Amino acid sequence: MDGSIATGLKALLDTERVLSVAVAVDGRPVAALLPFVPSGDYTRVFVQASALARHSKGLGQGATIGVLV
Repeated sequence: MDGSIATGLKALLDTERVLSVAVAVDGRPVAALLPFVPSGDYTRVFVQASALARHSKGLGQGATIGVLV
């Protein structure tokens, strides 16, 4: 990855605090806005999702999701 692209991605992850996530729950699409923070080395993001929310049912291990920051 080009250094300027990596710098831009880090800046994006440092300035934004909400991401959009889309999942499938019982075969139907569900989307939500969720708060997040990047890890210190930018290899992952940590997302806060309530277990009571409908979209959380589609966030299990191995799930396919779409994310937009």
